[in-house]
Amino acid sequence: MSEAVVELQWNQTSLIACILANANRDPKKSSPFTLSDFHPLLEVKRSDVIEDSKAGFKQMKKLFCKKAKVEKTEKLISVKE
Repeated sequence: MSEAVVELQWNQTSLIACILANANRDPKKSSPFTLSDFHPLLEVKRSDVIEDSKAGFKQMKKLFCKKAKVEKTEKLISVKE
């Protein structure tokens, strides 16, 4: 029962915080806030999080390394495995 009361209170608090944040934000600079931005008990799945460390490492290499360096490090990784 107490968990339901805590969740209800967080629902109300996050709604108020969301309304205040959206009322005071600059629509040209930021996107609208959602309840999940302020509610610590909600579990939100993020689609932009990379779960596989190898895939994340390859994506970071593509962003920050030159092509020659990427190919060289991929060869080193494949040798170690």
